[in-house]
Amino acid sequence: MGTGDYLCIAMSGGAPWGFRLQGGKEQKQPLQIAKVRSKSKAAKAGLCEGDEVVSINGKPCGDLTYAEVIVLMESLTDVLQMLIKRYRNAQNTLVQFCSHYWSRHIGLFQ
Repeated sequence: MGTGDYLCIAMSGGAPWGFRLQGGKEQKQPLQIAKVRSKSKAAKAGLCEGDEVVSINGKPCGDLTYAEVIVLMESLTDVLQMLIKRYRNAQNTLVQFCSHYWSRHIGLFQ
């Protein structure tokens, strides 16, 4: 799939965070962000669809099932910190362009 950048995404204030997950150990797929709701905490923090979730609040997610991740997410009370990997293609450009995030920062897509 290419190389990527590791980023720390932090949100506070408790659920709802504003994103949906997909994948997990039982599906033999990396845990990824399937959907980010516009104007949500996740969107404002810069989370993008297609981001791979490496860890949640310091707990590695590579060997967790989807159900285990949901239990972990439901145990969070106020703060969510995610280490994510955002992939790049061979030309070193972002595979997923996060218009909801970048439009806020550079004024595009208004």
